[in-house]
Parts: sequence; C-alpha cells; structure tokens
Amino acid sequence: MICALLLAVAHAGSPEAWIAVGDAQVLEALGEEQAAAEIYVQLGRQLPGEDPVRAEALYRLGRLLRRLGEIEPAIRAFDDCVRSRSFRARCLGERTEIEIERSAIRQVPTRWTFDDTAHGLIHSWSDEHGSIRIAVPVGDEDPALLWSDAPIRGDTDTLIVGFALEEDAVPERVRFEARALVGPGMRLRFQAEDLDGRRFTSLTPLTVDATPRVIEVRLEDLVGDGDSRIDPRDLHRLRLVDERATERAGGEATLVIDTFEVL
Repeated sequence: MICALLLAVAHAGSPEAWIAVGDAQVLEALGEEQAAAEIYVQLGRQLPGEDPVRAEALYRLGRLLRRLGEIEPAIRAFDDCVRSRSFRARCLGERTEIEIERSAIRQVPTRWTFDDTAHGLIHSWSDEHGSIRIAVPVGDEDPALLWSDAPIRGDTDTLIVGFALEEDAVPERVRFEARALVGPGMRLRFQAEDLDGRRFTSLTPLTVDATPRVIEVRLEDLVGDGDSRIDPRDLHRLRLVDERATERAGGEATLVIDTFEVL
C-alpha cells in the first residue's frame, strides 16, 4: 500500500520517486523480485525520459530481469535506460555483457570464418572510438571482421570473447589471420581472465601492419601475478587490446580479422 501511494504521487525528481526506488531495492533483498520489478516498471512509465530516477529504475529493472533469466525484457530496459546520460555507460556495459554471454564459447575447437554474423568477438557498446562490422575488404572476395579504432590518448579499445566452457572443453590456444587495412595498424596485447577475476597478460604486444600474418597465442604463455598461469578450464574472458593510445593517440586504424579459431 505504501509503495502504491508513493508511485501515485511520484514525479520527476520527487522524494517519493527516490523512496519508491529504495523500497524496490528492499523488496529485491527480501526475495520479492516480482513486486520490485513492478515498481521499477511503473517508475519507467511515469517519469520523463531524462529523469535520473527513471534511469536508475530502468537500470535496476534490467539487472533484475537479467538475473532472473528474462533476457529480452532486460535488453529493452537497458536500451531505454541509455537515453539518460547519467546511466548511459552502465546500461551499455550491461548490454555488452549480455552479448558476451550469448555468444560465449562452450566447446573447443570453435571456428569463425565471418561468412555471417554468428561469431563471438564483441566490441564494447560503451566505447564510441571503435567499432566492428562484417564486410568484404577492398581487394578480397570473402567477408571478414573489420575492427576500426580511432583511440584518444590514454584509452584502449578492446574486443572480448566470452567463455562458458563445458566440462570436457580445455582450450590451449587462439589463432587468427590479421592485417591492417587502413592506417598504421595496431599494437595488440592479449589478456585472459579466469572465473575468479584473475588476469593473465601477454608480455609483449604484437604489431600488426599491412602484411597479412597468422597470429597464434598460447594460453600457457599469458602471465599473471607471481608468474602464475591460467587454468584453461577456468577461462572466462579473452581480450584483444589495441594499446596504441597508451603511448600516443595513434590515429585511426582498421584491422582485418579472418578465420578466428579457439583450439
């Protein structure tokens, strides 16, 4: 009853609207997910698009629905949430995670030739300096993944591969073909993350220029704290990081990636 009264008088920026969000969080903590979701939905409907309370309600609604496995409604909540500048980055981050989980590798070997959109190289939705697309590069006959990056100083652009490995899947290495199509090329460093959030990194970045090359990275060569190595059965994320902006702006570059394999 109290929540209903608060929602009835809630308006943009009102204390009642903020209190309603707090009540919904309490309901979540008590396991009353459906009641909490109803409050978030009503706030999303009642409040104007740029209201920060509406953005927070939609963000929390999306996270709740995602936790409950209701992915499509969660996506709609996050897509609505990005209209608010204060929550845009967080909601785009959630959308990125959903795409990573949807396309995660479950078995090895896995091979992507980019003849269609069925692949798991994900670019962060919140990074506006880079992008990916599938297209036929100039001079080629077959489609490939084109990764474009125009970094600013201090930023890095990243492609992410998710893993949700089945019990018998033990990846050993990643292999793909690459060359620079436009610009100076990229300096790639590889980073793996396990289920506990520990990170393991390649010691030396690879420079990819206009000369086509096959890149192969062995998981056992990625190094963590104390010279530790990742247990491949616990692989959770693999990142390809363009590091040029850590040294200088670097200029716009486009990398052609073809026949990406996890073996």
